Amino acid sequence: CSRKGQVFSAKACAKLITENNCTNLKQLIVGARYIRDHEIKYIDQIFDVAASYGLSCRRWEELSEDEAGKPDITIMDIQAAVLRFYMAADVVLVPSLNEVLPLVICESMAFE
Repeated sequence: CSRKGQVFSAKACAKLITENNCTNLKQLIVGARYIRDHEIKYIDQIFDVAASYGLSCRRWEELSEDEAGKPDITIMDIQAAVLRFYMAADVVLVPSLNEVLPLVICESMAFE
């Protein structure tokens, strides 16, 4: 949903890739929900951001094994086990607009 701020992180990563030549940068957004209309529209905005910068954006659940890791931005549904994402990440980005202490900060610190 919009309070999570993923559109802003998608724009920032898109700018880093296209304007700063960070061509090896990949963004993985974990925790997308496709339940309510406003959630679906918000995820569509992330796809629109990627397209406006000429970048690829795909849902993880729709990728074949060979395609995994290739899109510039990958959006993954909600996950129960998150350790593997923190262990694989070089950077954890928290673009939330109104959470006092997002759980993701605590989790990422615990898995360092």
